[in-house]
Amino acid sequence: MFRQYGWFFIPASIVGVGIAGAALIFIVQTFLVIDSQSHSASDTLYGWYPYAVTTFLAYQWIAGNLKDRKS
Repeated sequence: MFRQYGWFFIPASIVGVGIAGAALIFIVQTFLVIDSQSHSASDTLYGWYPYAVTTFLAYQWIAGNLKDRKS
């Protein structure tokens, strides 16, 4: 479902594209919500950072467990 390219995983199937798309939509949505309630750029980044890192780590974990294995 995913192919490893260095440290990153690239979707290689429809399921992989769906997972990557869901992660991207979630990250963009949280950024927009937090940015609309923030007073400065640093305020936005401090509020958004935990969501971005958690989503990225979850994506890496899921993709690492679903990557194409050559056996």
